[in-house]
Amino acid sequence: MDFNISKQEELFLQMIREFAENEIKPIAAEIDEQEKFPVETVE
Repeated sequence: MDFNISKQEELFLQMIREFAENEIKPIAAEIDEQEKFPVETVE
């Protein structure tokens, strides 16, 4: 079995990491405190 990821998958993972770092991390504490899901951020 080949468990290596393709270049396209690698780029997708990088894009997700950057989104989480830039969009989710700054509001993570607020999300936890308010116990709400940030639909507007994920859309």
